[in-house]
Amino acid sequence: MKRILFFLLVLSLTLFSFQNKKFVTDFKVISASKKLMVGGAAGSPLITYYYIDVKANRNLTMVCDSAFADGRIDKFTVLVDTFKHLDQLKIKKGQMVHLTFSIIQPTQVGNQNYGLRIAGSPEAVPPIPTKTGVVLRYEGGNCRFLTISKINTLEPMYAP
Repeated sequence: MKRILFFLLVLSLTLFSFQNKKFVTDFKVISASKKLMVGGAAGSPLITYYYIDVKANRNLTMVCDSAFADGRIDKFTVLVDTFKHLDQLKIKKGQMVHLTFSIIQPTQVGNQNYGLRIAGSPEAVPPIPTKTGVVLRYEGGNCRFLTISKINTLEPMYAP
């Protein structure tokens, strides 16, 4: 009898653990694009801007954490309009959400002897490997990840 109870306990715990590992998608990626901006002044950093449009698959309160791209990490935000970025947003099922972030590459001003090194976004490895290397970490009840599988590259912008 003890063996049967032990077996049932192990079986139920195993099934419960597989159920929690089920891949849940909170969002469907509608479009993703990136645009490189090259500054015109000497020592201007290279900045890659990312724009991601997603559609919510459930109601949740999204708390933005971090974005991984190009071997670096930075903060991402929800773009409400041109001038309003939010770190947290209550989202309804079916709502379109616009996410944005930028990755700044380090740059050097002057020469190596008398120059100034300007740090960019910190280096980091994405927690989940993807083809594009773009992963967003957010909270929507628990810590979750949104992987971007396809990104359109827009024409670079060169500042004067």
